[in-house]
Amino acid sequence: MTKLIANVILIPMEGIYENGAAIGSVLCHIVSFSIVYQVLKRTVKLNFSISGMLIKPLLVTVIMSAVSLICYKGILMLGIASRIATILGIVIAVVVYTIGIIVLKVLSEEDIYMLPSGDKIYRFLQRIKLYR
Repeated sequence: MTKLIANVILIPMEGIYENGAAIGSVLCHIVSFSIVYQVLKRTVKLNFSISGMLIKPLLVTVIMSAVSLICYKGILMLGIASRIATILGIVIAVVVYTIGIIVLKVLSEEDIYMLPSGDKIYRFLQRIKLYR
């Protein structure tokens, strides 16, 4: 229903048009997440941390996006082909996101152990004193 209402309102608006469909999708997902979050919170008694689930990942995503965009544009200014600049921008984004997730401790010890070779990753992070 959220998507339908947003599409009906936003798509005909001058300057928004087809972007209204994308905005409607995002709004729909936000409403869906909010409903599911509230139901899970009440029925399963899960204790989610808004900081760990939303704020920290959002912060890492914003930092990653900014660094990747700056690097991409810088690479283009060096006269390197846009395909190569795109690939390098993506590689830089992955590296920055991974470092951000580790430094901000978005993943718990249990989350890291669930990764492939999680025990080795966790021991490495302990060795370099990022996790205890």
